[in-house]
Amino acid sequence: MSKYQVLSPIKTPGGIVTGGYIEVADKEVEELTRAGVIGEQEPSATTPPPDRAAAILAAIAQLSTADATLWLTDGRPNAGAIAAITGWSVSAAERDAAWSSLIS
Repeated sequence: MSKYQVLSPIKTPGGIVTGGYIEVADKEVEELTRAGVIGEQEPSATTPPPDRAAAILAAIAQLSTADATLWLTDGRPNAGAIAAITGWSVSAAERDAAWSSLIS
């Protein structure tokens, strides 16, 4: 089972759902999609967005400059701290590329 966006009211054992996401059995997905009741599958929290660089920059902007544990001694942000915000692994190379775009 996966969660899908509700496009049209649907009756569930818990009541009528008119929006948000609901869990749908795999065998029902095709029929409900064809009927226009459900839309896209809910993105996973750990699925990186298409524009990783923008997401990394947004995460860097959220890091507290007062917390030294979030920053390396050379001033770059800690990749682990960025990953804690994004919810997916951020490599040092990705961090460096994003960081260099901020300081150049």
